[in-house]
Amino acid sequence: MLMIAELLWPLRRRQLPPLRLVVSDDARLQRGDARFDWKKVSAFDPETGAFVARARFCVSPEMGRIYLSGIWVEAPLRRRGYGTAFVVALAEQAHAQHERLSLTPLRENLATHAFWQRMRELAPRSVPVTRFFHPPGHNDRDTGWTSGVASSLLP
Repeated sequence: MLMIAELLWPLRRRQLPPLRLVVSDDARLQRGDARFDWKKVSAFDPETGAFVARARFCVSPEMGRIYLSGIWVEAPLRRRGYGTAFVVALAEQAHAQHERLSLTPLRENLATHAFWQRMRELAPRSVPVTRFFHPPGHNDRDTGWTSGVASSLLP
């Protein structure tokens, strides 16, 4: 199954809607820890300039992940491939600057579970998506995440 998904990925990738990403610093999430440089990203339709989606992300090569938070897609565009296109475009942009890192959503709930499960099955090697977890011996102080940061990630 994994091999089939990867073989079909180039075709599926071409079927996704094109997006233009705009990335900026997210000052309200910066807590002085350079390992976790949070950014805001917005996606726009390249032809019309219409807003499509937004999220926050942080690239952490030390932990081998791109952390995603607060992904939001305009209501009329949901279930039309824009969420997938947004996550894939963000991953491709991050991968152009860093080695291949796994995508990790910080909040996966009942409403988003099906989307993230589909993302995990879409192209497990090309766009790897993991579950957020705290490994044994994990210390929030080491990651620079405080309760203030965690609460500010909520949409």
